[in-house]
Amino acid sequence: MTEKFDPEQWREHHVQPPPSPETETAREKIPGLAAIVRNEESYKNDPDLQGLPEDALPFLWELNLYP
Repeated sequence: MTEKFDPEQWREHHVQPPPSPETETAREKIPGLAAIVRNEESYKNDPDLQGLPEDALPFLWELNLYP
């Protein structure tokens, strides 16, 4: 009975952990976030946000939502 539920058997057959998925860097994520922000009504109604560079837009948009 103990051998049937022994977790050591799993460890014997799976020596290496599965590889972790590739993650996006911040440099890859920011353009997508900026595109999402540009579709928001709060962005379209705020001329101050419309002149911001792409890398600052998501962060300053969020700060502008919660004064």
